[in-house]
Amino acid sequence: MKKVVLLVFLSLSLTSCSVLNILLGINPKTCNDKGLCLTSFSPYYEFAIWDCTGDPVSQTVEVTVSIKHPLRNQEVNFFYKGGAYDENGNSFSIKEIKFPNSHTERMFGHRESFYSPSGVMLKGKIVLRNVLPSVKKLKLLEGYVKCYYEDGGSGQEPIKGYYKIKNLDINWKK
Repeated sequence: MKKVVLLVFLSLSLTSCSVLNILLGINPKTCNDKGLCLTSFSPYYEFAIWDCTGDPVSQTVEVTVSIKHPLRNQEVNFFYKGGAYDENGNSFSIKEIKFPNSHTERMFGHRESFYSPSGVMLKGKIVLRNVLPSVKKLKLLEGYVKCYYEDGGSGQEPIKGYYKIKNLDINWKK
């Protein structure tokens, strides 16, 4: 039996930021025709970019992403290590990571932890701090993720890796 895999590129009419989605079983790195590239932290997870919005008043950039997996219920941990870089080499740290029912943990690394049920897409936000409106594009946004069976138990080594998003246009609020 041959496995068929789909790669989906969508455009949002409200923003110039393209949605880029990596689906199971393909090369974990893919790019669209505008140069936006996404590398997933795991071949077991669908990982997508939905939006990238800058707020000139708070000088933050909010990147909306989603994850989905076919595995047993998972505990997912997005770590605060990592960050972003613009075209001039300036760096921006992660201010906040939020997913449904997520909570911040500091033991064994500063991270946002949440429950991810099997087969359900969850949208979340990665917020960067101290980004000026003169920054039009993020050359790189990267971070570390580690996942486990939600109820513990045996049979799964932790899924862990880095996600990377390259050439991400920022849509600044007016």
